[in-house]
Amino acid sequence: KLYKHSMKNFLIASVPTGAWTFYADNDEFLVLPEGVNDIKQVLEYLEQNGYDTVQFHLLDMFSDQALHTLPDETAWSSSDLERFYRFFDISTLKSIRVNDGAYSKHRGGVRMKHFGVTPLLTKSTFFKKTGETNLRSSHTFLTTFKSRSRKVADFSLFVKHYKFNSRYAPGLERAIQENSYYDNSRECRAIFDTLKEEPSYTLDTETTEAYQNCEQLRACDFITFSETFQAYLQSVR
Repeated sequence: KLYKHSMKNFLIASVPTGAWTFYADNDEFLVLPEGVNDIKQVLEYLEQNGYDTVQFHLLDMFSDQALHTLPDETAWSSSDLERFYRFFDISTLKSIRVNDGAYSKHRGGVRMKHFGVTPLLTKSTFFKKTGETNLRSSHTFLTTFKSRSRKVADFSLFVKHYKFNSRYAPGLERAIQENSYYDNSRECRAIFDTLKEEPSYTLDTETTEAYQNCEQLRACDFITFSETFQAYLQSVR
């Protein structure tokens, strides 16, 4: 609660200058473009074009079962998670165009639809370490007089965010008691109140979609690839 941002920057300080860093929570799994099996292929493109930051979005994944009835997935593999938590819903996404309309920052999604909260779903914490790199939060950089503007890549990626797992509903009350999440756990309070009224609550509705592949998210503008990046992908596939 008190030192989380200091701890993040302490970890980043241990990374050599010039190295690429991907900062994410332990329930976030990066998805590479179709046909790309090695992150080095993405880094090669970034280096060739002088980019030092990649914007990525959180895709909240969930099951079609009630939140209070989810099985313990402690011993599951990432493949098990993908099979069980295979649904998403971006029907209530709020998107803001940045950089002259080239790319979007997203808010809301399934958490807005069900609980009336608008979490920021876009992160900039896939970046090249520089001497003045400091994070302000898990999403953005701290701007100081020593900072320089970062060159954001001409494509965006996403992570599968397994927030709504078996430990989520039981952990809400503790998060509220400790005020350990953003804005004194305001989002947790809204969700806790909903689940308390309806213990069998499910996120599965008529706007739920089953995840198929990365191209599915590009087709609905959740992520964006420039023509230059698409041409590069074709050359390495």
